[in-house]
Amino acid sequence: MPQLLQNGVRWLDGMLADLNAKSAKGSASITSTADSIALRNGQAPAKRTAATNIRALVAGGTISNPIVLAELTADATKLDADANKFDAYVEQNLPVLAQTQSYVAAVGSVIASLATITTGPTALTAFTFTSKTAGHATFSATTSANAKNALVTLWRMEEGEDFDSNKAVLSTSTAATPSTTYSLTDGNATLVPAGTWDFFAVPSNTYGYPGPVSGPVRVTVS
Repeated sequence: MPQLLQNGVRWLDGMLADLNAKSAKGSASITSTADSIALRNGQAPAKRTAATNIRALVAGGTISNPIVLAELTADATKLDADANKFDAYVEQNLPVLAQTQSYVAAVGSVIASLATITTGPTALTAFTFTSKTAGHATFSATTSANAKNALVTLWRMEEGEDFDSNKAVLSTSTAATPSTTYSLTDGNATLVPAGTWDFFAVPSNTYGYPGPVSGPVRVTVS
């Protein structure tokens, strides 16, 4: 809410509270501005009504003019114009403000959904080497109980290098479900070159977003 509106509503609310405390019994009632934003059908907005009542109190001698509240001073004859400006602003911008709040809520919902979509499953509970033959290496990978588990991928990298999917060789992958053990073999499509390699396994969700990397498990293939 722009500072002008905040200041105006705060000032009028403070003025009304102060004047209500000072007004004598039987004097004109001063309307609160708390419901002014509602702008109910056919009724004068609260701030405008307040300005009218303040002028009545000035005219009746209950309060003096100019009106002083804390460090603020106002002329009762100008309150109408100021109140009208505030009411016009609210009238014009309330739908926009309401739409903005709805938009922010919608964006928040989308962000929350994206956070769920882009968060991969929790780490594998186990990743171990099981066997090898010429040009092949087989591993066992067990998914966690996390419901996001949808895929497990086996990767091969040069010995001693940190995992980097841009540099690693995608060995194989398999569709996955939670709390399940899978056998993953590198070399079925293309034989693993002879040498010592570091292998990694990564679980992913339905949208392909990965969870934590497991490994390395170092294996020498002949």
